[in-house]
Amino acid sequence: MSSDIEAGTSFIAKLQDFIVKEKLTAYQIYNCDETGLYWRALPTKTLAAENEAVAPGRKNMKDRVTILRCANASGSHRVKLTSVGNSKNPCCFKNINKTALLVHYMHQESTWMNSSLFSKCFHDCFATEVKKNLKKLKLKKDILLMDNSPAQPDVETLKAENITCIFMPPNTTSILQTIYETAL
Repeated sequence: MSSDIEAGTSFIAKLQDFIVKEKLTAYQIYNCDETGLYWRALPTKTLAAENEAVAPGRKNMKDRVTILRCANASGSHRVKLTSVGNSKNPCCFKNINKTALLVHYMHQESTWMNSSLFSKCFHDCFATEVKKNLKKLKLKKDILLMDNSPAQPDVETLKAENITCIFMPPNTTSILQTIYETAL
């Protein structure tokens, strides 16, 4: 409801011009977004009656992790997920090499993504994997599209060789995905 359609269409036009000018392909255009996963929460619609906040005898569990996902527009390269938990050494990772996991694991007490974690993830995870993919495809540069979230640091902090970070205008994320898919 609060989406800014005019800003979204203007952004798409500028982005398309940039893509044409830089001669980028769908293999070079990445998008990332984070989401929260309440991994111990009970379903709210199946076990509890309408007038109950939670199922009888249960309390709402708020155990949460944040997951950051990123992929290119062609879908050919998906960067390894980044998971943010609240424990530096979770019991479930006991005797497991964290670098061998199928996700990048980071920790913070609140489990929310913030600018310092995002910056670390960008430089240590995203930039490293994308550079390898670009080298494999014999391409030289790419762009990363991100929503305008307070968790992301400024563009100056997210500088990496041959990677351009572009923030979407506020209140446009929900409409840009649809417009952008039809533009490609």
